[in-house]
Amino acid sequence: MGENKEVVPAPDNGELKSNGKPVMNELLSGTTVEAEHAATYDWLKKCFEDGVMPSEHALFFHIAADHVKEHSDYYTKLLAAGL
Repeated sequence: MGENKEVVPAPDNGELKSNGKPVMNELLSGTTVEAEHAATYDWLKKCFEDGVMPSEHALFFHIAADHVKEHSDYYTKLLAAGL
């Protein structure tokens, strides 16, 4: 495969917003936290290198596993919080 290039989406005005409020600080914090998915990224990259497109279910399962590895009751707490 070719050179890796990072693609970061940005709106036309250059300021990311949610409900009218700037969210760049939240996104930067979230990017650090979501590094927990590095193993899933590596798995997905290997799939693509092997010419395989994993199913949505397989990808979602890997992401869920990342969360459960970090906190065994991740989804119980998430649902209890109404998120």
